[in-house]
Amino acid sequence: MDQRRVRFDSIEGLQRGDIGLAAEVWLRDICAARWATTQAMKIAAQLVRYMSLPDLRRLTSSSLEHQLMLTKEEIGAGLKLLRLYRAIEDYVIDSEGLKAALHLTTLQRLQVLEVRQRLEILGDRGATEPGPKRQRWLPPTLSEPDEPMADSVRPASDLKSVGY
Repeated sequence: MDQRRVRFDSIEGLQRGDIGLAAEVWLRDICAARWATTQAMKIAAQLVRYMSLPDLRRLTSSSLEHQLMLTKEEIGAGLKLLRLYRAIEDYVIDSEGLKAALHLTTLQRLQVLEVRQRLEILGDRGATEPGPKRQRWLPPTLSEPDEPMADSVRPASDLKSVGY
């Protein structure tokens, strides 16, 4: 049985590896739409986030309310708006949380294919000149010691010593 709670209703013409890119295109189009409200954008972003990092706790009603800082009514209105403009084919909120079928338009699928083709070309060029692999940067956690501050940034207590 399929345990995914958020998925595209159809990825015809796309590969499974294109789903992340398709989610980015889908979200970008919603955020650029004139009809999209803040609530609809927040919900869409949360759905895409779930697709990239599936965690069932992210889609419970209380979790959505807390994380998005929206009421149940605002979440319902945002979901209805997404369905009205066919960004979501359908959705249901049950005791387990939100389930949604996202809709990719033909134009969005074509955009995903175009971007994938460009990335493949870029990847071929990058393969001829392999560079050093870079690590992702993440901000330090509170448990780690702070790094020394840059010269241009001084705490307020230091400003008194220079005449401010």
